[in-house]
Amino acid sequence: MLAGGGHAHLQLLADWIERGPPDVETVLISVRRTTLYSGMIPGWLAGAYRLEDATIDLAPLAERAGVRLVVDRLVGLSLARQEVELAEAPPLAFDWLSIATGGSAPAGLGDGADGAIAVPPIDRFADAWSQRQGRSPPRRVAVIGGGAAGVELAFALRAVFASAAIRLVAGRAGLLPAAGARARSRVAHALARRAIERVERDGHVAAGTVRLCDGTSFAADLVIVATGSGPPRWLGGAGLPLDDAGFVEVDAHHRVLGQHNLFAAGDAAQRVDRPVAHAGVHAVHAGPVVAANLRTLIGGGAGLDRYLPRKRTLYLLSTGDRRAILMWGGVALEGHWAWRLKDWIDRRWIAKFRRLSRRL
Repeated sequence: MLAGGGHAHLQLLADWIERGPPDVETVLISVRRTTLYSGMIPGWLAGAYRLEDATIDLAPLAERAGVRLVVDRLVGLSLARQEVELAEAPPLAFDWLSIATGGSAPAGLGDGADGAIAVPPIDRFADAWSQRQGRSPPRRVAVIGGGAAGVELAFALRAVFASAAIRLVAGRAGLLPAAGARARSRVAHALARRAIERVERDGHVAAGTVRLCDGTSFAADLVIVATGSGPPRWLGGAGLPLDDAGFVEVDAHHRVLGQHNLFAAGDAAQRVDRPVAHAGVHAVHAGPVVAANLRTLIGGGAGLDRYLPRKRTLYLLSTGDRRAILMWGGVALEGHWAWRLKDWIDRRWIAKFRRLSRRL
């Protein structure tokens, strides 16, 4: 059972197409037939891409991988019965389960009632953004969240709304807290050049007002909440080992702690052996590890693969104007050439799955 069509499971499907599936019936459950590549969504907002450029169709991939696709919403998990519970269909039993559903919007933020649009889940964000097209442009915009997602969205919104006042509420941790000083400085200068005000105080949104931790507040016509991924709510009460934030705890093999037949990757999971950020790059690299380990265990083998993140990870942040900021360890550079590199990497990622989807 493959729960979710996230980046890790895309890599698993690719592995099974290229190497052949294991000799077992496999079901992929996804709330939609398609999945969006999050790396291209800020570029879509800024007008560099169409939404279909960032869309991957799961159905032909699943068919070529020998996997049955079930389009439904996961609502629960029973370890005792080894079943996943669905919104529209009876429960489905499993012998092996891999979870890569992605995360959810942080509880109480961006659910629509507070006037904000939350990221993640990325598909609901894309729906909400599409629905607001055609409205009059906002005069005051706020992005809550100082991580890579919040920064890229702030840049994209500047490209869309040239005359709006835009504030990035980065929080007390500041811009890109896991990045080096040079990268943070480069991003801060890029925001200032584009007249995006940086607010380094924690904040939340209520009824179109952003309230900051120091008691001050400001009004906003449009609020994007990008404070990071919350845990998948459908896993609550399942009896899985969860960290304090509610993410599924996994080891270096991405096997759920204490569960020989359960794996998890991407935004649903949290490594316990080392800190690994919830970033798409890690889900992409964890996918082949999960694929290999499932293949090994299903075949009765031993000796599982480990995902060992590199000491340095290449990050490319789009600035919304066909420029990008490259960050690599202590290096931080900006330019049109960095955008061209990012565009090439992103388009190659999409092209890989479209190629694998075609019948040979």
